[in-house]
Amino acid sequence: MIINKHNCCLSISTLLTFAFFITFSSIACCQLDTLSSSWSMELSAGMAEHDKRLYSYPNRDRLLRTQTEFFGTYSFGLAIQYETSKRGSFSYSAGINSLYEVATFKRPVVDASIPAGEFAPSIITFVDRHKQLMIAPFGQLNYHFNKSLAFNVRLQPRFRYWVKPVDTSSGSDRKGNFEFSPRSLEAYAGITFSCGRMNLNLFYRAGNVNRYDEYIVNGSTHGANSLEQAPRGYEWFNPVKLTIGVGCAL
Repeated sequence: MIINKHNCCLSISTLLTFAFFITFSSIACCQLDTLSSSWSMELSAGMAEHDKRLYSYPNRDRLLRTQTEFFGTYSFGLAIQYETSKRGSFSYSAGINSLYEVATFKRPVVDASIPAGEFAPSIITFVDRHKQLMIAPFGQLNYHFNKSLAFNVRLQPRFRYWVKPVDTSSGSDRKGNFEFSPRSLEAYAGITFSCGRMNLNLFYRAGNVNRYDEYIVNGSTHGANSLEQAPRGYEWFNPVKLTIGVGCAL
C-alpha cells in the first residue's frame, strides 16, 4: 500500500504534539503528593487506518488512486473511571468514555436526509467527512509492575447516538441524525506511565468486532448488480488504531 508521506507525517506530528504537551504536564505535576483516589479522568486522542473498502462500487479504483493515505480516521475522547478492586499487583477499573470520531476517506453514501421509498430510491452522494458521537462504557484490567508502570487490557463496546456525513468539497451542509445503535466491541492492550497524580496512557487496538454501518455499506457500494445485497450484522474488522491519553486522579 502506498502511503501519502505528507498527510501521514502531519497526522503523526499532531499526535506527537499532543503527547509532548501531556507528557510535559505530567512531569510538571510529579512534585505533587499522590492522593489516594479511586476516581480518575482521561483525555485521549487516536488515529486509525482508513477503511477503504468500497466493495463493488463501479469507480472504486479511481477513488483509491486519489486517496493513498494510510491513516485517516481520528477520534477524541473524555473518560471517567473508577478503580473497583485491587489485589496484589492487579487492579480492575470500570468507566465510561464520550467519543467524537471523524473518518476522512471520500466515499459514496446514501443520503439519509432523503428517505427512500417504493418509487423514490435512495440518493447516492459523496462525503469526505463521516462524523459520529458515541458513548463507550469499558472495563480495564491492570497489572502494576511498580508504582510508575502498568500493563492494561481494556474491553470497550461503543454505541453511536449521532451521525453526520459531510461533503466539504461542495460546501454543502446537512443535518445530523440522532439515533442509538451499537457500533463495535473493541479490545485494547496498553501501558500506563504514572507520576504523582498524572498518568500517560498508550493503547493499541488488538481486536474489533464491527457492525456494518448502513450509512456507508448499502446501495452505494453494493448496487453493481441486482442480485447483490449489502451485508448486515457484525464482522471481525480491525484496522490499525493507536490511542494516546493523559489521566489525572480526582
